[in-house]
Amino acid sequence: DLRGNPGGRLGDALCIANVFLPERTHVFSVLPLPGHAGLDYLGVTAVAATTLLPMVTLVDSQSASASELLAGSLQDYARTLVLGDRSFGKGTVQAPGAWLDDKAITYFETSGLFYLPSGRVIQLAGVTPDLRPTYLSPKPHADEMLALRQEDLSINPVQPPPSPKRRPRDFSAVQECVDKGNAAKGNGGKNADFTIVSAQTALDCWQSDGSLRWEIISGSDL
Repeated sequence: DLRGNPGGRLGDALCIANVFLPERTHVFSVLPLPGHAGLDYLGVTAVAATTLLPMVTLVDSQSASASELLAGSLQDYARTLVLGDRSFGKGTVQAPGAWLDDKAITYFETSGLFYLPSGRVIQLAGVTPDLRPTYLSPKPHADEMLALRQEDLSINPVQPPPSPKRRPRDFSAVQECVDKGNAAKGNGGKNADFTIVSAQTALDCWQSDGSLRWEIISGSDL
């Protein structure tokens, strides 16, 4: 569950990815922007995956930075279904420096971009979920639906370079199954977490439909 997670240390995202992805899997890249040198980092898993159990990863408009990298990488390798709302879209790296050589004042300059294994850039675009949660009566409150992202909060956000699109995968059958399944069980009650209920239903749908198979796509197929 990466909802409301603004990100953190890249190493932590890499460690979590290592639980679910095979050894020596490319998880993300950090590359310098034009005019910036010395920033070139490749995140690769170190040990064998702990589990191959089916999983659903939850994101929303406040999932940002390292949490977007984690969700997007797992999505690139088809290791998970991603469910929720489009993520925040914070795909830039800031490096600290002394302002006019005054060590008492620090400023942060945008120096690089995050890249997913497929070459996708999350800056502004964020991570688009495979599935949406099913909202049945009662409707979510207005503040729950408020979705401010990078493009809404930055006056002049860094524009991303051209980015390849994800390999198309059709999740319409799973979405239909989730919608029907939630409707059948009443969406879990008036105080239910719609996204959690939808995630549980999505797992049920995958396990009950033999035509829907979990897979881990190799890096060469991304």
